[in-house]
Amino acid sequence: QQYTVEFILIDPATGSWPGEGLAVGISNKVTKPADSISHLKTTSRLPYIIAAKEAKDQGWDDALLLNGRGTIAESTICNIFIVKNNSLYTPPLSDGGIAGVTRNYLLGQRTISGLNIEERSLDENDLNTAEEIFLVNAIRGVQPVVWFKDKTYGNNLSRNVFDLINAL
Repeated sequence: QQYTVEFILIDPATGSWPGEGLAVGISNKVTKPADSISHLKTTSRLPYIIAAKEAKDQGWDDALLLNGRGTIAESTICNIFIVKNNSLYTPPLSDGGIAGVTRNYLLGQRTISGLNIEERSLDENDLNTAEEIFLVNAIRGVQPVVWFKDKTYGNNLSRNVFDLINAL
């Protein structure tokens, strides 16, 4: 048997607190399946590539992918969390998102800064009424969202989550 291992250098700024935050939109070109294997990371990247190109064409930093039911699954490379009604919400894996390492860690905390962390399906209305939105990824860390459509967001809790993760 033969194996090939490839190492790619990561930009030293990766995982650091982004000065400006992200602008995101919802992809209109692809949907994410919500099935028994959608939570697994696979080599099938085509929907993510198409949505990332759409984000670039629209001037966004990232695109959110909906499942066939119209609820948010994830972004092109991260899991999503929102702050709303004194709680922190992320979509359940049954909505099609990847079972990310950082997502799982945060869910295991049960509370952060006095906010309960829960899985709940999210839709566009939840984004419009959220106090904060942030994306998480084991490599990129916590990425605060500062803009969606015509709404801007703060990042106080996002910064607390960033500090919690970086203290590990």
